[in-house]
Amino acid sequence: MLERDMRRMSQDELNPALDSHELWWRNNKAGGYPLSLREVTVDGLSLVNRQLVESTWAFVTGANVDFSGTSLDRSSFQNVRLNSSRMLRADYTECVMADVDFSDSDLTGANLSVDAAAKGKALNLRNVNLTNGFICKTHISESTFDNSLLVGSNLTKTVFENCSFRGANFRNANLIKTEFINCDLRDADFIDANLLRTEFSRVRMHGVRGHMDPSVVIYASEIDISRDGPGQYDGNIDTVRRLLSASGAR
Repeated sequence: MLERDMRRMSQDELNPALDSHELWWRNNKAGGYPLSLREVTVDGLSLVNRQLVESTWAFVTGANVDFSGTSLDRSSFQNVRLNSSRMLRADYTECVMADVDFSDSDLTGANLSVDAAAKGKALNLRNVNLTNGFICKTHISESTFDNSLLVGSNLTKTVFENCSFRGANFRNANLIKTEFINCDLRDADFIDANLLRTEFSRVRMHGVRGHMDPSVVIYASEIDISRDGPGQYDGNIDTVRRLLSASGAR
């Protein structure tokens, strides 16, 4: 993310802009004006339970921001850093996201099913809580989910490409037809995850945990099980079945 001089925005300044956007949206984009935040800092501000569909965020920073219950469908986030924030049940469906940092944030129940055509690129989701969240039918690349909680989340039919999930917790997650391509899954926890037709292609899997039903259909090729590697990507579907069947519940 580029470093720029950011103007600090106050809650009193933000509220009229939020109200105007909601008026614009309610009136079918007539009256009011759409929210467009650029080169501002929004530390500690509240955007709870707002309708901010099709808003624009560029070079915005802040921490401890509260987006809980807010709808941001089809919005654009470019070069945005909003770490350590509350985003419970926030909706980012079909958003365009690039160079976005939500690290250390609580996204419990949030929907991050970003725009599949644009792909979510360079997303920093380290240490986020996405329990019971959604990342469905989309494509995310060059992003980091290290040590994130994805417990009970629905990740069906999503392609994760060139992403890191080191130490991520996928317990009870729905991964039906999810694809991991050239990803780092070392020490990830797949116990009780639904892996039906999940595909693992050229991934690192040392230390993964699970107790997969051997009858479940999965796809796997070019698996690296070295600890610190990169080693040889010579593992196959049998390697993955062994890794995800032997460790059991902790």
